[in-house]
Amino acid sequence: MMIRRFLLFPPTAVFPFSISIFLLCLSIFPPPADAALTITVRDHAGNPAPSVSVQIFPGILDPDSDAEPISPPKPRTDGLVGFVTSLQGHVSVDLPAGPYSVVAFSGDSGTVKERFLIVREASAPGEVTLSMAEIVTVTVQAIGESNFSTESTPLVGARVSFRPSQRILGFVGLLNNDGQLQASISPGRYHVVITGSIAGHYVVLTNQAVGGGC
Repeated sequence: MMIRRFLLFPPTAVFPFSISIFLLCLSIFPPPADAALTITVRDHAGNPAPSVSVQIFPGILDPDSDAEPISPPKPRTDGLVGFVTSLQGHVSVDLPAGPYSVVAFSGDSGTVKERFLIVREASAPGEVTLSMAEIVTVTVQAIGESNFSTESTPLVGARVSFRPSQRILGFVGLLNNDGQLQASISPGRYHVVITGSIAGHYVVLTNQAVGGGC
């Protein structure tokens, strides 16, 4: 606003002095610097978990939250708006200081054998560890009618995602030939999305509780 006010007046002898005051104010109140948030993901045995998909969100999540995930410095070719852990199971991101929610899940890499989704709160600057040993085992089973029969059959090959908020990918795995998937999930509430079976089903189970006390 100060620059626009200066531009409205004709040049005067005090104009350089006014600009110098404005620049001095900027130097006294610099914008806050980003701080590093270091994330470590470990498997059930406590070993580093590489190639795990990670999404980071400002604040605390709930299933109906529409918060946007933090974008990586460069768009990923796989379309994930997020990050992937290194061989050491790490992700380090520079973020404005404050609270965040970190979500780690199996993803689509094909190299992660475990089927899981972990949610943890964190603060930047800081460090947070997400461990598969601290989550709950659940079984998802789905049946439905196909385009070729009115009989209910297992939804073979359907994708299963657990979403603690609306913009989380949260993919954990595919239903097997019995229409089942066993996965490890952090306690909480989720929209469970089942999509893409042979029959083209799209099912959303809203506000599903995982773990005791939910």
